[in-house]
This record gives sequence, C-alpha cells and structure tokens, in this order.
Amino acid sequence: ILDRDFIRATGYRDVARLLRLVPGMQVGQERGHAQWVTYHGLSGDFPTEMQVLIDGRSVYAAGSFGGVDWPALPLTVDEIERIEVVRGTNSNTFGANAFLGVINIITRDARQDQGSRAQANLGNHGIADLQASWSHSDDGLGMRIAAARTRDNGFSGINDSRVSQTLSLRSDYRIDARDELTLRAGYNHISRDAGYADSIYNNNGERTAGAEASTIHLTWRRTLSHEEEWLVSLYRNHESNIDRWTASSPAFPNVPLNRNRSSDRTNIELQHRFALNPQARL
Repeated sequence: ILDRDFIRATGYRDVARLLRLVPGMQVGQERGHAQWVTYHGLSGDFPTEMQVLIDGRSVYAAGSFGGVDWPALPLTVDEIERIEVVRGTNSNTFGANAFLGVINIITRDARQDQGSRAQANLGNHGIADLQASWSHSDDGLGMRIAAARTRDNGFSGINDSRVSQTLSLRSDYRIDARDELTLRAGYNHISRDAGYADSIYNNNGERTAGAEASTIHLTWRRTLSHEEEWLVSLYRNHESNIDRWTASSPAFPNVPLNRNRSSDRTNIELQHRFALNPQARL
C-alpha cells in the first residue's frame, strides 16, 4: 500500500513512477511521457497482464491495445488517498487483465480536506506544473473539483515534450446510516511529441500526437453490517487518440500514415459480500 503521506513525500509527478517503489514491479519508458507497468517483466508497449482500477473502475481500453495509457488517466496525483497493489497469480480472480496482479488507485473522499488550495512547480527540462482544488461538504454531501496542467520537455536528445490537462470531480452523499452514493467524473487531454528525425522514409517521423480520456462513474453502497454489503457500480469510459503523419520514399513521396483510434466501454456491476460463517465470506 502506498499511502497519501508517502506519495506526497516522493514528489513524483505521475502515477506510473510511483509504482517503481513496489517490490517486483517494473516500470519502463522509451520517453518521458510514455510508461509501461508490469510485474516481473512480462510486457510490451501496452502490458495487458495487470488489472488497473480507479476506485474499483477498470481503466484498460481497446484504444490502448488492451493496456493502460498512464499519462492520459483522468486523475491528478494530489487526489489519490492510497494505491493498493495485489501481486501474483492469485489476483486472477479479479477477471480480465489480472493475470499478474491488480493495482487499485483509491481517491480521497470529497468530504476530506475542506477548502481551496493551489500549487505551482517549476524546474529544468521545461517543467511547469499548475494544480488547484476546491472541496466543500454540508449535511452529508461533499464535492471536490481538481484541475491540473503538467508540462515538461521529457528526455534530452529526442522529440519528447508533453502538455497534459486534467479536470476531475468527485461527490459523495451519505443518504442515511446504511446507504451512500459516490459520483466521479474526469477528463484528460494530452499533447505529446513522438517519432524520430532519422527514421527510414519517415516511417516513424517526428510529430505531435494527441489523446483524450473521459469517464463518469456512479456507485451505490449499502452496508447492512460489518459482515454484509451490497454494491452497484455503473461507469462509462471513453478514449481517443490522434496520431497521423506523412512518410516519404523515392517511389512514394507522400504516404499518409494514420494510427488514430478510439474506444468506448460501458460496465455495470452488482456485488453482494456477506459472511457464510466466522471463517468464510462470499
């Protein structure tokens, strides 16, 4: 478990880098703005062996070839309460993508940390970050809005800058002693440089690619006792990528290349957790 105090102490600016601190986890990156995360090394550009959740919502997408586009998550590091990591093949009970483990990113309740705050970070390699948040609660209803803009030039010597903008909302409402509703919505837009100046026939030429990700997630939780709980979860994820440029060869001087892609995912879950006896739960 990586808790909030630990995350803040690292000073890290993205979620994937935090996972370098989990034993057995491997984080690789060809560029400053593109990471892959896996456990014990089974991987590609978009590893599919790790189930990644935000507040219980799966974030893997067809637009990322079944993996996770970490820099494009509609999430700010500041709103994370903790990150829970379950490693090893026992996690495959969590279903698709959970062969090597599960990463569950849990955001803070909207009724925590009331008020407003803002922060700016400036540094070398073009680092220029801004973030702000506002939280308020009254009569069991809490709301938090967070916004962040992250910019840097990435690794030296390659076309690697990025500008990422994120807006997120979380609202929690306690209906009564047993029932609670949570709404979470998020949006991210990222522009990032890609490609190489010396690629053959410009087949992987220098360019600026864009990506958008948005989500809306509603959950209802009924807690009957510490041994029994109902949970209904409904969410919809959208992801789109713009990545196109022109290749050129002596025989074919202008060849348009297009890696644009998009995906939508709608999911509904019903969960009933209860104790069969003092030693077993279902």
